[in-house]
Amino acid sequence: MMGPGIALTFALGGLPCTILSRTAGGTDQAVRKARSLAGVLGDNGLITPDEADHAVELLTGSTDFESVVGAAGLVVESTPERLAFSRSFSNDWIGSRTGRLSWPPILPG
Repeated sequence: MMGPGIALTFALGGLPCTILSRTAGGTDQAVRKARSLAGVLGDNGLITPDEADHAVELLTGSTDFESVVGAAGLVVESTPERLAFSRSFSNDWIGSRTGRLSWPPILPG
């Protein structure tokens, strides 16, 4: 799962991040993983407890692709490692909803 680490990286930089998944269970799992990674970084002295807490506050999860992607300034996809699926998801699904091609607004994860 690359998505949780990518989202945490942006959150540590102060940016609010929404992790999308097709299912609520997938979303919950990904947000838990990102929070766990923040704990690991904190436990190893790589970030302060305040930085970890602030990053975790900036993380949310959703299954509502339409509203989240439509309102996003940047989309980073980290779909399963199947190139045809990733390109189709980025170009066809997201591109058709944002009214623009996926590159460069959508960055592969």
